Amino acid sequence: MNPEVLFTKPEHRAERPGPRPVQAGKYRKPLAGSKARCQGHDTLTKLDRPCGLARSNPAGPGVGSKSGFGKSEVHCGHSTPLIGGNGMAHSGLIVRRSVRHEIVLPVKVRVAPEHAEDIRFAKGVTDHDGWIDCDLVDFAAGGAGFVATVFFPRGCVIEIQIPTTGDERQEPFACRARVMRIQMTDRRPAYLVGTAFVDMTEDQVAAVSALLDCLDGTHS
Repeated sequence: MNPEVLFTKPEHRAERPGPRPVQAGKYRKPLAGSKARCQGHDTLTKLDRPCGLARSNPAGPGVGSKSGFGKSEVHCGHSTPLIGGNGMAHSGLIVRRSVRHEIVLPVKVRVAPEHAEDIRFAKGVTDHDGWIDCDLVDFAAGGAGFVATVFFPRGCVIEIQIPTTGDERQEPFACRARVMRIQMTDRRPAYLVGTAFVDMTEDQVAAVSALLDCLDGTHS
């Protein structure tokens, strides 16, 4: 038998082709179940979907998102529940960008003018100006949570008035927020509403910082 048939010289062997260069603007189709894509909401929104790494929206809250939630785009590769907005994944925990202060404070809430035609309450629920008495239960730099006896749909914009002192003659802190999460409470027929501040001015941001300093006990 001819030995040249059994053994091929190295210089005669065909070289393996290298990896194909990926052309600009093209990408490989992901495998099924490899990387799911979902939308993370604000610091109060919990998604029961497999999530992980987050990419924030550089335009800021409420800009560039189809639903107007001001949320981050989340790309993930593992099955851990995400608490949206900050891109951190922890199983069953509410994760925020800032410290949450648990308080009980009476506040007034009403639907913003742009959604007032779509969201209407029964007669007697609101006062003459549309305000509803609620209880503020947590407060943070990015948003607030309150308990209400009426339902606010997710995505709607609301106005909040928070008293800064015990004097009713003092002008309350007023801001706008978007409803990001809502769930029924088990203690009484009410709803726990989580919101994220929107359209904040520099003065409002400073006012929030002052309120947080008071809650921290660092206000001089």
